[in-house]
Amino acid sequence: MAVTSRIWTVAVVGCGIGRAHIEGYRSHSDKFRVAALCDVDERRLEAIGDEFRIARRTQSFDELLRMENVEIIDICTPPALHVSQIIAALAAGKDVVCEKPLSGSLADVDQVMLAEQEAAGRVRRPNGSSIWASLENRIWSPSKRPGSARQNITRRPGAGD
Repeated sequence: MAVTSRIWTVAVVGCGIGRAHIEGYRSHSDKFRVAALCDVDERRLEAIGDEFRIARRTQSFDELLRMENVEIIDICTPPALHVSQIIAALAAGKDVVCEKPLSGSLADVDQVMLAEQEAAGRVRRPNGSSIWASLENRIWSPSKRPGSARQNITRRPGAGD
């Protein structure tokens, strides 16, 4: 049986640490193509767009979500924006990669997990997830967490408290 190769189209939001993400995608060009960039800093947006020859650029996250050819939104923005941007991207039918920390609280993680479950028409990974960021090391530092974040979230009674 022939294996077909699929190239995922990505939009990177936040061109600070996002620059390193673009380099990562470029090193896997057989799997990913960065199709668009988004940043509120116009100079940084233009500089990174020019450096990597990415023509599609916007300062509007909402505009990015409306781009039909973008399948994955890679969120590299300040942590305070992560949860709202993840939820908006999932609602727009996009897969999500999120720079750490995913969130600052378990209640926020519960919101993200609910948004993922409610996202219609999602392309699911083998583990059922649309969010490509591991929850490991996203909430607790390794020295303070009793187990992985995923274990703590799934074992925690009264999630959302």
